[in-house]
Amino acid sequence: MWKCKECGDSINPPSDICTICGKPTAIYSNIVFASEDEPELKNRFSKCEAEYQNTGKKHYCDELIKFLEENISVSINMRPESLINILSDPRIRYVNLHDNIRAKAIENLDSRIIAKRLMVDSVFGIDGDKINYGALNLGTIGLISYGKCCVFLKNEEISNRVSFLEENSFSYVKGSWPSINLSIPYGIRALWHTVAILTLVKHHKEFLSSKLNKEVISNMILFSEVNRKSDRYIEAQICPPIILSTIDKVLYYETEIPPEMARLVNSYYKSKTSIKKKDLIKLCASIDEEYLGDLLSFESKIKKLDIEFEVVEIASKESSL
Repeated sequence: MWKCKECGDSINPPSDICTICGKPTAIYSNIVFASEDEPELKNRFSKCEAEYQNTGKKHYCDELIKFLEENISVSINMRPESLINILSDPRIRYVNLHDNIRAKAIENLDSRIIAKRLMVDSVFGIDGDKINYGALNLGTIGLISYGKCCVFLKNEEISNRVSFLEENSFSYVKGSWPSINLSIPYGIRALWHTVAILTLVKHHKEFLSSKLNKEVISNMILFSEVNRKSDRYIEAQICPPIILSTIDKVLYYETEIPPEMARLVNSYYKSKTSIKKKDLIKLCASIDEEYLGDLLSFESKIKKLDIEFEVVEIASKESSL
């Protein structure tokens, strides 16, 4: 439930002005925009629902919605050094491009990239430059084009501060520089409680024509390879902060890690091997896996916070299809 920052009263649906005290609620603008788009999304869903009904598969539609609601999560893929930075101090938060520019952490960035990013961020209102971007995920290794660490966020931590867009927001940018424009159709945004129906609306033709299980559905919803242009996913816009306590699970992915090494690390995290941490870190160094060794150094902190950690064994192409 959302609350007004001024009077503390609950607000549902979320809005920018409180219906009780009449003052600004300070609810993030991307949340408000998604809430305002809900009637159009539900109109789209009604048409899909009718199609399932007409084909005698209404029960199938209901089962899909239930499955999605029970299994959805949000992930952000980041470089190992970014994750290591967050693990090093509970006060450190994950930052976006604008944060880095303000902190002068990025120099000589192409002004056209900044302008395009600002244009895309404007789609989410006045708070667009504050949000972090991720993806709806049912348990895959995520958007590997953005980093080998797929960080799953705790549902209970973000459910009231995340919105969704049917596609990557950059895909709605049309034209070439400097004559570019951005147009967002109605009915393609969602909040946590409506993202399951957004998912069904987006993929309902595939869902109707395919033999489904969790793996098939997961890879329909999120597909990623090394080239970001081929990524397909439902984009998540997460309001800050994203900090150590926000993390639920980490999948570490590297094509060069031998499967037996991945199994050894996973066994160590599950306390199913007698190997010592220092020996495991040395082993990482021997196969030139510096970052994995660095992550292992935070093993006690990760376990204490009940963060699940797994090294993915399968190869790139197999894991993203």
